[in-house]
Amino acid sequence: MKIVMVMAMSADGRIARGERELIDWTSKEDKRHFVGVTKRARVVIVGRKTFETFPKPLPERLNVVMTRNPAAIHTSDEVWPTDRSPLEVTQELTRRGFREAALIGGATVNGLFLEAGLVDEIDLTIEPKLFGMGIPLITSTNVDILLTLASVERLNENTINLRYSVRRN
Repeated sequence: MKIVMVMAMSADGRIARGERELIDWTSKEDKRHFVGVTKRARVVIVGRKTFETFPKPLPERLNVVMTRNPAAIHTSDEVWPTDRSPLEVTQELTRRGFREAALIGGATVNGLFLEAGLVDEIDLTIEPKLFGMGIPLITSTNVDILLTLASVERLNENTINLRYSVRRN
């Protein structure tokens, strides 16, 4: 299974100002890009805190919610709350016939999947904003990963999208 981390961040490397912030600060071009990538994958993997910022589950995609307490999240055809490890989640998605998943945050879940060596690509939109403080791209103490730049795309006059492949040793 291919795992693509899909994130937008400020020019100073923050994916949000705070834990409860909606991603309403990104450009319409980034939002369009995000929808295209995640609908193509048909699965999004998200942490509980990030999921709780959504007004509703992302439609036309399976929303896998990583949480320590799956019973606290309503399960439906579109929502699979789980306390399984990143490897177990990936194996289950493969068993269900999925070939790709979009890892959409937050920082802790991003770090867990990177630490487990499960991320194949990073699709990163850089928005022309500075937050000064906030949530970083990943929260992890055990990653040292080399990336290869696969593409650079200008989404609008001030916003760029970078796509990286994760280099395997």
